[in-house]
Amino acid sequence: MTTIYADTPQELLPICKAVGYIRADIWRRYGGLKTVGKSSNDIRNEISGLALYSKLPIDGTIRNESTK
Repeated sequence: MTTIYADTPQELLPICKAVGYIRADIWRRYGGLKTVGKSSNDIRNEISGLALYSKLPIDGTIRNESTK
């Protein structure tokens, strides 16, 4: 097995961590059977309405696309 390492600019690391947090948190909150009967639009509207990730240090476009 081979492990590949990438040269990631230091400026991207906080963004990567924030997006990783968003993805993991959405999975914990909305994964599995918790959302039976809810559409993806319902879930996205709920996430937007709660402003769960508004204080993360990333651009709004990245945040919005990550919640899709």
